[in-house]
Amino acid sequence: MSHFESPFLAVRAGDWLCSNDLAFAIFDGFPVSPGHVLVTTRRIVETWFDATDEEQAALMALVKEAKRLLDIQLDPKPDGYNVGFNSGGAAGQTVPHVHIHVIPRYLGDMPDPRGGVRLVIPDKGNYLADKPPKSVGNRSLTLTTGKPHSPLWKSIGQRVSAAVEVDLLASFIQPSGLDLIQLSIFSALRAGAKIRILVGDYLYITSAEALRRLVGWMSLADEILENSYALHAKEAYRKFIPPESVDLASILHLPRPWQSGALESLDRIRADAYRRALVAVATGLGKTWLAAFDVLAAGKLLGRQPRVLLIAHRAEILVQAEATGRAAMQSERNETRVTWHLGENSDM
Repeated sequence: MSHFESPFLAVRAGDWLCSNDLAFAIFDGFPVSPGHVLVTTRRIVETWFDATDEEQAALMALVKEAKRLLDIQLDPKPDGYNVGFNSGGAAGQTVPHVHIHVIPRYLGDMPDPRGGVRLVIPDKGNYLADKPPKSVGNRSLTLTTGKPHSPLWKSIGQRVSAAVEVDLLASFIQPSGLDLIQLSIFSALRAGAKIRILVGDYLYITSAEALRRLVGWMSLADEILENSYALHAKEAYRKFIPPESVDLASILHLPRPWQSGALESLDRIRADAYRRALVAVATGLGKTWLAAFDVLAAGKLLGRQPRVLLIAHRAEILVQAEATGRAAMQSERNETRVTWHLGENSDM
C-alpha cells in the first residue's frame, strides 16, 4: 500500500477536528448530514482489521472526542449518531485507508430511521416494520405534515448538504432563519451544488440585516447563490420598513463570566498602550463573541465604530463571525457595513 496516496492525508492538520498520536478526525468531503466526520489513522492501514490494537484504541478514542465536539458545535445539537466503518470492496469501502464514519442524526431526517446501520441492505434494515421504509434519495424528499414537534427544516436540512441543486422560497427572512440554514447551505456549496434563494417582502417582515447577510453569502459563493428581486432592492427596502416593526435579531447579548474577565484583561492591556493581545480559548466557548464585545469596547474609546479585519481559512468561519459581529453591533444600534474578499486559493 506504500504507493497509495490517501486523500485523508492531504487534509491539512489545521483543518482536523481533533487528533491524537495515532489518528485524526476530519470532516467528510461528501457529507450525508451536516457535521459528518471521518476518523482515520496517521499511517495508511487498509481496513480496521489490519490496524494494530493501539491504532484501533486511538480511533475509538477520537470517535468519542469527535462526538463531544459536534455536540458543542452543531446547532441544533444532534439527536443521535450512526458510527461505523466499511471493510473491503464488498462492504462498500472505496478508499483503502481505514476510516470510521461519525454521522450526526436528527429526528425527522428520514421517515422511519429504525434499522440504523442495518439499512446498508435496505430491504433487511427495519425488521420492526411491516414493510421496508421508503428510502430518501439525495435529489428528492417525501415530507409528511402535521407531525408535532417536527420542524420542516429538520426534515429538509439534513439532505441539503448532499443535494445537486437547491431552491429555497420564503415569504420573508430573518437572521435567525439564516442561522438555521447556514451549515447545510455551505456544506452543499462545498460539494458544488447550485443554490437559489428567493425571498419575498411579506408584510415587510423581511429583515434588511438578513438581506445584507445574503449579499455576503453571495460574495463568498462567487455567484453560486443567486439573488432575488428583494435582494436587488436591498437599499430601497429599508425605507419601506414601518417604524414600529421589530427586527427579531435585535437581541442584547451579554458576556459570559469568563468573557467578562477576558474583556477586563484586554482593557488593561489596551490602557497600558499595548497594541497586540492574544486570547487562547477552547473550541465552542465563544471566541467570536469575545472578539465582538472587545470591538464594541474599543469603539467606545474611539468614539466611533472601529474597522475590523477578520481572516480565516474557511468561508463558513467568516460567515459565522460576520453574523456574530452584526448581532453585537446591532445591539448597540450601530450601522454595520461589511466587505468580503475570497482568496484565489481559499477553500469554500
